[in-house]
Amino acid sequence: MDVAALTALAGNAVVTAAVTDAWEGVRHKIARLFGRGEPDPQIERRLDATHQALEGIAPTELEQAQADHARDWQ
Repeated sequence: MDVAALTALAGNAVVTAAVTDAWEGVRHKIARLFGRGEPDPQIERRLDATHQALEGIAPTELEQAQADHARDWQ
């Protein structure tokens, strides 16, 4: 798997998790990953913004919004 495919997969995983009940645990793990063991506050804010943007979207618009945010996370 090349790096572009891996980053696309990771971006999709972040935004898919953002609309699940498991979000808080995933959010914490991602922030720790970016912070190399300690939660990265900047990443936490970015994750929170992604979650907030996706949680209020109508189901008909969710797929496109997730694709847009996934590109941002790549």
